[in-house]
Amino acid sequence: MVSAERIADSDRYKITGNLTMKETTNSISFVAQVTEDAGTFTAVSDTIRLDRTQGVLTTVRRISSRTSRTTLSTTRCL
Repeated sequence: MVSAERIADSDRYKITGNLTMKETTNSISFVAQVTEDAGTFTAVSDTIRLDRTQGVLTTVRRISSRTSRTTLSTTRCL
């Protein structure tokens, strides 16, 4: 489940959701600028650092959402 809370007087939102790494799910929150174009929503954030010991090798740089579908790009540690 993903939720977004608008930050007053801006186009930025605090986005919160669950991220599963190595079969462990943790809550993650970050601030992103959200734009909408013809029903497609895009959220762009600053660099988000994740704990490598929980299975993520790289930082998340961009998260995009198309209506209700969210894509999170990460690289898993092997």
